[in-house]
Order: sequence, then C-alpha cells, then structure tokens
Amino acid sequence: MAENLLTLAGAMSTARLEKSWSQINSGYIAGISCTGANLEEDVFLLTANSHYETIDDWRSLSAADDTELLGRKLNRVTDCMHT
Repeated sequence: MAENLLTLAGAMSTARLEKSWSQINSGYIAGISCTGANLEEDVFLLTANSHYETIDDWRSLSAADDTELLGRKLNRVTDCMHT
C-alpha cells in the first residue's frame, strides 16, 4: 500500500477531521501536514471522543458556567471540553 500524506490549510478546529478518520485509522493516510491552528483539538476529538463534551454556544458561557465545568473536572478549550 502506498503511504499517503494528507495536506490541509486553514483552521483545523473547524475542518472536522473525523470525516477522514476511517482513512487515517486504516493506514491509508500515513501523515498529516497542516498550516492551520488547533489541529490538536480534532486529533483529541478523534481519539478520545467519549471524553469530550461539545458546547454549541460556548461564547455565551458565564463565569458561573465555567466554575460549574471546572467542578465537573472539564478543561475548557474553546468549544471542546477535555476530561
């Protein structure tokens, strides 16, 4: 099997790499070259999805909301919560 390199440009936090996950997981894509920021968010989402909670309107969270998330041991990274 030929090794393929996936090249991407732009912000990867909105690229939603899960659309390519089956090709990555099967070994068809051997590497990713990315000029965009926040690639780690999609990688975490792909590999640890059960530990994520997505908040659609994260920009509207109050300080009290952030305190509640902290109490649940969730680390806020824009619209993704890491456990």
